[in-house]
Amino acid sequence: MRYETRGDAGWLTFDRPDSANALTPETLDEAVELLGRASDERIAVLAGEGEHFCAGGDLEAIASIDGIDEARDFADGVVGLLRAVETAPVPVISAVDGDAFGAGFELVVACDLAVASEDARFGTPETRMGVQPPLTVERVAETAGRKRVAEMAFTCEPIDAETAADWGVINRAVPADDVDDEVMDTVSSIARSDAEATRVTKERITARDDYDEISERMAERLTAPETRRRFRTAAEGINDG
Repeated sequence: MRYETRGDAGWLTFDRPDSANALTPETLDEAVELLGRASDERIAVLAGEGEHFCAGGDLEAIASIDGIDEARDFADGVVGLLRAVETAPVPVISAVDGDAFGAGFELVVACDLAVASEDARFGTPETRMGVQPPLTVERVAETAGRKRVAEMAFTCEPIDAETAADWGVINRAVPADDVDDEVMDTVSSIARSDAEATRVTKERITARDDYDEISERMAERLTAPETRRRFRTAAEGINDG
């Protein structure tokens, strides 16, 4: 990952463009560490290098999981990052260009605000692979409604940026070339508010205490035989391609 300070924001960029910024265990740990560093700023921003924001968990890393302990480690990494985003003492904004699928979409949902390019796509392919989405179901249902999130999660069909904005999943969709400027305008606006009042307000908005339960459910699904088969097949398809 890359880290830089832009104005009042700590800017974290997933930097595996050849893998659509898929999340490995190392990336998850690094993101949590850098998010802690960004908490020294007024705002944190998550972005992706290249054509996509984040394709989700790295298929090869997931396919190589051996046993419940490794599954728990990976699940703890994913849920730990989502928890770090939701509990960070500063607002976290996602700057989304291209695809945000799986854990990438989870990150967008976990962020306090989201700005996306007009050609961005959002998807929850987890159920097709045998895993339940960690946070998406509850969080998207809060803004979009139960039937919308049910269709998205059950069919695994992605939605476009216009739909995501209409559902309240993102704040706005703008031309791709304008995403960074739009995010920085939002950063400047937030920075004019009182830091402590902003922190307390965020706590009231995002409060939850079931992260450990979410992680354990994810680990159990990652070790299910059919789930293992699906991830191995998907990883082999990438290598064959």
